Amino acid sequence: MKIGKILAVASLNLANGEPVTFNVSLNGFAAALDRAVQLGS
Repeated sequence: MKIGKILAVASLNLANGEPVTFNVSLNGFAAALDRAVQLGS
């Protein structure tokens, strides 16, 4: 996830049983993760 651009998420619509997929941008994730590691040290 640190070098990825998009996270594909899949789920199941409980109303009709159809699969639902959507993309989540990972823009800024690497920087946020690095900062969280710094704060945890």
